[in-house]
Amino acid sequence: MQYKFLCVVVGTLLFLTPAGLLVAQGSATMSAPVVRTAEGQVVFTTHLQDFVSGNKYRIGIGGVGSSAPDATIELELGDTALSKSATDFTQGFTSHWWGVDELKSRGVSLEASDLPSPGQQLTFRVKLSREAADNFEKLYIFVSRDYGGSTWYLEDGVELDQSYW
Repeated sequence: MQYKFLCVVVGTLLFLTPAGLLVAQGSATMSAPVVRTAEGQVVFTTHLQDFVSGNKYRIGIGGVGSSAPDATIELELGDTALSKSATDFTQGFTSHWWGVDELKSRGVSLEASDLPSPGQQLTFRVKLSREAADNFEKLYIFVSRDYGGSTWYLEDGVELDQSYW
């Protein structure tokens, strides 16, 4: 009996993140965002890792409404800024995460060749005016993976309400 219990405990610990959350194996992960406000601007910074090689991903910020948040997106690998154009898109398949059907989003797409090497972290920074942030009751920062066609499922993400900024 003790052996079975020990196997369950050790097996569970293998899937725990440093934050103590259970995550699926083979999914990109995102750190909790750091939120900074100064002089009418809100900046969200998060780190991503554990991308599965050979896949395509989108990293973005979204909200419920008629348009994506008016945000500037920065992407860094280590100390190197990556030149990726930000685009607006609709992120679907969000109801099981946050109870909303879709998000009007702004973000970047990563092709398989853009992915960081295993063990490297990608920094995703979003800058928007306080006024632009206040246009949304909640903002969502997320990473999604291309599962074919127009199907982009969330891998990780966070919901932030106005109390964060």
